[in-house]
Amino acid sequence: MAKIVWDHNSMGLGIKLLDEQHQRLVGIINQLYEIVEQPEPATAEEPLHDIIDQLVDYAYYHFQTEELLFEKYQYPQSFAHISEHKYFTSELGRLAARFANERGDTERLRQPLQLDILAFLTNWLINHICFCDRGFANYLKQQGQLGEITL
Repeated sequence: MAKIVWDHNSMGLGIKLLDEQHQRLVGIINQLYEIVEQPEPATAEEPLHDIIDQLVDYAYYHFQTEELLFEKYQYPQSFAHISEHKYFTSELGRLAARFANERGDTERLRQPLQLDILAFLTNWLINHICFCDRGFANYLKQQGQLGEITL
């Protein structure tokens, strides 16, 4: 697995606010990748805790931003999209609980928890952002509002 390089053509939505927030997620994923690549697992506990905290913060402000935009622009697929946000939040909670249960056990923290979190985030980035969020961007484009997005 390698670090993710933001590619505006394949990942960008053309919605500056959301693209900036998605780039933040790419940065968090890359921080986790650096932790996974550390040769000494005992040094990874606190950075992993920080990553989980960043993800919780990210999910809160990013999903709130998207959901406000859905309401403002009357996105007809908002219910399904919000259901995916709830899934992410639930899965993140499950992974955070697993981290709390495995603290102090550096071998379990390194393998497989870090890899599970990394796989979950990478899958989310590819499937949710590049497909579901693109659906919202396409809707705005069809409405002639893509270039005018504000909260």
